[in-house]
Amino acid sequence: MTPGPFLMCEFAHAMGNASGNLQEYWDAVYKYPRLLGGMIWEWADLAIRQKSEDGEIWYAYGGDFGDHPNSGHFCVDGLLFPDRTIKSSLIEFKKAIEPVKVHPVDMRLGIVSIQNRYDFLSLDHLACSWSLLCDGHIAEQGELTDIAVPAGGEAELTVPYGKAYEKQDGECWLHLRFTLRHETRWAPQGHEIAWADLPLPAKPRAVPGIRLNSMPKMRVQEKLDSVKLIGNTYSISVNKGSGLLTAYEYNGISLLQSGPMVNIWRATIDNDSRQSKEWKKAGFDAIQHRMDDFSIRFIEEQAAVISVKSTLGAAGLGTCFNVWMTYSVYGSEDVIITTRVLPKEGLPPLPRLGLQMIMPGTFDRLSWFGLGPHECYIDRKVSGRLGVYGGTVQEQFVPYIKPQENGNKADARWAAVTNAMGTGLYIGGMPTFDISASHYDVNQVAKAKHTTDLVRLNETFVNMDYRQAPIGNHSCGEAPPLDCYMLHPEETTFTLRFKPFSNRDISPVQLNRRWPEPIAQEISASSTPIPTLKQEAIL
Repeated sequence: MTPGPFLMCEFAHAMGNASGNLQEYWDAVYKYPRLLGGMIWEWADLAIRQKSEDGEIWYAYGGDFGDHPNSGHFCVDGLLFPDRTIKSSLIEFKKAIEPVKVHPVDMRLGIVSIQNRYDFLSLDHLACSWSLLCDGHIAEQGELTDIAVPAGGEAELTVPYGKAYEKQDGECWLHLRFTLRHETRWAPQGHEIAWADLPLPAKPRAVPGIRLNSMPKMRVQEKLDSVKLIGNTYSISVNKGSGLLTAYEYNGISLLQSGPMVNIWRATIDNDSRQSKEWKKAGFDAIQHRMDDFSIRFIEEQAAVISVKSTLGAAGLGTCFNVWMTYSVYGSEDVIITTRVLPKEGLPPLPRLGLQMIMPGTFDRLSWFGLGPHECYIDRKVSGRLGVYGGTVQEQFVPYIKPQENGNKADARWAAVTNAMGTGLYIGGMPTFDISASHYDVNQVAKAKHTTDLVRLNETFVNMDYRQAPIGNHSCGEAPPLDCYMLHPEETTFTLRFKPFSNRDISPVQLNRRWPEPIAQEISASSTPIPTLKQEAIL
C-alpha cells in the first residue's frame, strides 16, 4: 500500500468536562508526517435556552420535552457552551496546536530555542514580549525585536534578563508571549498566538525555618472524649472517638465545620461512564470512616502531635483503605497534616485522593499560586499558566450543562480560602497539590441533570488533592484515559500545611517563605506520651 495522508475523523469528543490528552495527539501529528490532524466533535454544545420561573437561564436537551426516544445530553459535546462562552477544552486545544514552540537551551544565560511551525509564514508578523516572574510578581520585562525565524525553521535567541533573580526568595520563571504585530481579517493587533513558561534555575536557598523554641507556648484542655489545643490566637479541638477536628478557631472566628478527612470521590464526568461502574462496585461513592487508634504527644511546650489510625470502606464491602493521619500542631499557628493511605489489593484506579474540609460559607474567596486561571487537570493542563490567581468561590464553578466535577486548579504551591475581610486559611503544598472550592455538595452535583437543580449551600467545600483522576477523551466510547495519568491504588503519603492568617497582617506569598522546623525526628526519639504542656481539667 502506498503511504498517503491520514486524517483522524474524530480524535476528540468534547462532552462535558473533557478533552484530555490533546497534547499527546498533536505530539503524534508532528512526529508522523502522514498525520494531517483531525476533527473534534464538536464546535459548540447543542442545547436549547430556557428560563426558569425565577428568571434563571438553563439549557434543555433530549428528554426535557417529554420526547421519546431521545439521546439525552449527547449533543452537549462542544468546545463552547451554547451561548458561545469558551470552555477550558478550547483553551487547551489552542495551546496544543500553537504554531510557535519555545524550548530552553541555557536558562542561566537566557538562551532559548524558538521553533516556527508555520508552513509558509516567517515569525516576523509576530511581536514577542517577555517577563521574568518570581512567585507571581514581575521582576523584569522587555521585548525581543528580531524573531524572524523562517517557516519550518528554528533559531536560538537570547532573552536579555539579568541574574538578580538568583537572589530572589521564591520560584522564578520566564514567560514569553507572541502576539500579532498588525490587525488581520480574523484578529486584532495584539491577539495572542502562542506563549511559553520556562523555569529558571535558581541556587538552592534554605527556607528560613521557624525554630520550635522561639514559638509561643500552647495550653491543652483535655476531656474524656476530646482534646483542645490553645495558642495565642487560635485553638483546635479534636474528637478522640473519630480522630477528626471538631473546631478550628482564629481570633474568635470559626474556620471549620468538618474535616479535613480523606476523600476519594468526585461527581462523575461524562468520560467516567466506564470507570464509574467500577468505582461504585468498589463502594467509592459510599465510603465510611472508622477510627481504630488515637494518640497524642507533646514536644516541649510549643508543639503537639496527634496520630490517628483509621479504616475506610463502604458498608457491607469491607475495608478498602487503611489510613494513618498525623497532625503536627505548632505554637506558631501551623498545623501540618501528613496522610498515609494503604489500599487493599484488587481495587480499580481511584477518582481522586486527597483531603476534604467544609468551611462556613462566609469563606467565599479562593486564591492560589499554581496553574490557571481556568480549571486544569492532570491530562489537560498544558494551557495552564503559572501564576497567582484569585476570585470568589462561586466564580470557580464551571456550569456544565449536565453538572459534573469541575473547577480543579492543578499544581498549586499554595492556596488560601478567606472571607471578605481577608481572614481565612492558608494551605501549603509539600511541594504541590490540586485545589478546588465550591458551594455545592459533591452528591448534589452528581445527581443533578441541570444547573437549576443545584442549590447553593451556606458552606464552602474545599478539596485538597494529592492527585485527581484524568478526565480522558472518550465520552462516546468505553476506552479508559491514558494509563500514565491514571491514579492507580498504591501506598501513598502526602503532606499539607495549614495556617490561619489575615491579609492585613501577612500575605500567602510571605507565609510560603517561612515554614516551621520539622519535628518528626523529635517525635520518633521521644517516648513521652503525655504532656509537658500545662493541662487544664475540663468538667
